[in-house]
Amino acid sequence: MDRSITWAVDFSTGVATSEAGLVQFDGGPKDYRVIRARLLPSFAGAKVRLCHDALHAIRGAWAVQALERTCRLRSPY
Repeated sequence: MDRSITWAVDFSTGVATSEAGLVQFDGGPKDYRVIRARLLPSFAGAKVRLCHDALHAIRGAWAVQALERTCRLRSPY
């Protein structure tokens, strides 16, 4: 599988979605884990890789949110 997958992460529901399917996750910033993965049949052979990629996207999204919170706190506006 050579094409890249873009994940949309929703922390309020604990779900990351992409064109490959969805991954339900739980945990905290340093300890996220996949609870359930529902992938389309065409992506079934790459389940482990897609779950790993989703976890990276989840950690990245959390880091962006943390950075945005920090910037808002320090901003004079």
